[in-house]
Amino acid sequence: MTATFLPPPPEPAFSTAKRLEVYEQMLSDLENQAAYQQEAIAFHTQSLESIKAESEITAQELESCRGIIKSLKASTTIAQAVEARGNEGHSQEEEETKAPANSQPESKAKAKSKPAASKSKSKSSRKTSVNPTAPKTELKAISSEPTEAKSKTKSEVKTVAKPVSTLPASEVIDKFESITAMVLDFVKKQEGVISVIDLIKYAYPKGLKTEAETKKVSSSFSSVLINQTKKGILERTVPGKYMWAKIIL
Repeated sequence: MTATFLPPPPEPAFSTAKRLEVYEQMLSDLENQAAYQQEAIAFHTQSLESIKAESEITAQELESCRGIIKSLKASTTIAQAVEARGNEGHSQEEEETKAPANSQPESKAKAKSKPAASKSKSKSSRKTSVNPTAPKTELKAISSEPTEAKSKTKSEVKTVAKPVSTLPASEVIDKFESITAMVLDFVKKQEGVISVIDLIKYAYPKGLKTEAETKKVSSSFSSVLINQTKKGILERTVPGKYMWAKIIL
């Protein structure tokens, strides 16, 4: 009887060390993927906030544009009404010129009598305004009135206070006479396209504390940009983006 030899049992495809190596590589790949996804979430969250801020600005500009169109339509209607009245007045003047010639001498006589009366009034007023027999002290008092008025106007100009800003405290804004001056100075120095977010970062480099403050500052800066665009100082390139419209000397 011959002995039969059985084949050896099959060896596992991967040893424990090899399996550990594979799973460690898988763990590293998953960690890298998770880190990338977190960065993507942060980036898109910031982009979403930026888009939200720009959408609020666009909504304000939309309302402003509608108001301008409404005002222009109203002024056009008024101009047409004034033009129609002017045409009616012109036709009335033509009818008056066709009136009988007898009425012309009377109007000329009245016109001649009016200058004479006005001349007599002006002469009498001049005589009564300055009395030659009045003492010199009275004349000095009269002549000193304009200088006193000038001194008052100068003192009033000097006492004009800087407008108080209702925005959160900012060392950058405090350097300027107004928020408008700060915005125009920033846009001029950039020599390119800027947005409200750029202005907020410039005026508040450390950021704002609450979302309410951010909205308040954003609304204030946006209104300044819109008003200066209406005046032709700034130019809007796309919604929410502005640049200097004048040549900088």
